[in-house]
Amino acid sequence: MTAPGRPRPPHRRDVAAGLVLAGMTLIAVLYVSVPVAATRHIAGGVGAAQRYAVWAVNAYVAANIVGAPLAARLAGLIGRRRACLACIGTFTLATALCGTADSLAQLVAWRVLQGASGGILVPLAQASLADVSRASGRIDPLAAFSVALLIGPPFGTPIGGWLTETYSWRAMFLVGVPIGTLALAFCVRWLPPDTSVPAKLAPFDWTGAALLVVGLTCLEIVLTEGQVWDWFDSPTVVALSAGAAVGLGGFGVRCLRTPDPLVRLDLLRDRRFLASTALAAGATCAYLASLSTISRMVTGLMGYAAGNVAEMAGPAALSLLVLVPVLAETAGGRGGRLVPALGLAILAGGALWLSFGNLLVSPSQVLWPRAVIVAGMSLTLSSVNSGAFAGISRERWNDAAVVYNMFRNLGASLGLCLVGVFLERGLQVRLSRLTEAHLDALNPVVGERLRQSAARFLHGAAAGDPAAAELLALKSLDALRQEQAQALANLDALLACGVLALALIPLVFLIGRRSDARAPEG
Repeated sequence: MTAPGRPRPPHRRDVAAGLVLAGMTLIAVLYVSVPVAATRHIAGGVGAAQRYAVWAVNAYVAANIVGAPLAARLAGLIGRRRACLACIGTFTLATALCGTADSLAQLVAWRVLQGASGGILVPLAQASLADVSRASGRIDPLAAFSVALLIGPPFGTPIGGWLTETYSWRAMFLVGVPIGTLALAFCVRWLPPDTSVPAKLAPFDWTGAALLVVGLTCLEIVLTEGQVWDWFDSPTVVALSAGAAVGLGGFGVRCLRTPDPLVRLDLLRDRRFLASTALAAGATCAYLASLSTISRMVTGLMGYAAGNVAEMAGPAALSLLVLVPVLAETAGGRGGRLVPALGLAILAGGALWLSFGNLLVSPSQVLWPRAVIVAGMSLTLSSVNSGAFAGISRERWNDAAVVYNMFRNLGASLGLCLVGVFLERGLQVRLSRLTEAHLDALNPVVGERLRQSAARFLHGAAAGDPAAAELLALKSLDALRQEQAQALANLDALLACGVLALALIPLVFLIGRRSDARAPEG
């Protein structure tokens, strides 16, 4: 028997169920970035324009945000065990449907279903693993959850790129079906029954849910298509921006004033929880934005195929392997404020390191800064995950996990969308500056470059046609201008990610000291 007041040893079923839930958390987070390197192949496979294929990524992240608030409600209605099983089954089915989609509209619809079920599953898994950690006095389950959240973004893109180049873009979805099926079978056998009977809940807040969906949908469309529609010069963008402000603002007000809201935003009144949530959202935004920028640089500017992106996983895997013991300790609350501050500084250092590069760098000069970024985020998120629940009573852990993961998902969505906006605007700015500073028509260096290029084309592609040779020389110079401007825009985006990570460090001083890092026993 266990002595009174001491935690009981973990049951093997609890440990097995925790590992399976952590594994499904990994799969759900992986599918955020799996299609990133394969949007060109997806567009060709379903007969859509490449710029619209980005919705295969954005739809999943947006659905994650909407799904997270439903977790506590679903767990209270049917119990956490049944909710987990339902989410795993729905996620697996949606993954199979994504792999068989014949059009972009079908793919986006199934990605929404996949993202919603994954968004519900992650908070449920976090609350379940927190229960196991609390009951057993061990931090292994929460450490596994933190590692699952961290592995997903850096490894999703390489895995998706390799599967796409080796087999097909459909393979990156179909490979998840047997994994989800096995996870469902294991959870049916090992996931422990709920300790409390599902309570009768107040009526579902349909108005709040509608405001959240409308607000997020409008925001995603504005951030994704605003550049194409010329931003606020377009009445459509103005109307959608107003819809986003009204929807999200109304949702926040309703959550604070309704007796039984969809999301318990009043939890943010706790200083530690507010700081932890803001750190998780901001760090995730900087993290995914930097990884997305690096993937764009590697595939779009440095000539890597989607399959070659898998090489990027090596240094990141090594950095995570080295940090596993540290992550296990920080997931238990060790390190206090030092660990997240150090993690943010390392994340910023990796982004700033790469921002001072150029297109002539070797592959290792890209892969190792990326590994530094992954290491920094690992230290930050593992510590913040443990600190988020300190000060929150056990009865409110479901609600706290919902709020925490909703804002973390919102940070991921903003990171992926805003980096696209930043790159588009940065490209135009850099093109203008390059033209004004270096490509003046009266610049003798430019004139000499054009004459040399025209002479080469005259004896090659132009085949003795001087006018065609001059035109090809101008096109060659413009292609070089576009490439350099795009490279500078990517480096500017990495610089912005590094600055954002540094700006988050003051929030670390709000998450409390090491001495109060453990959750109360209430």
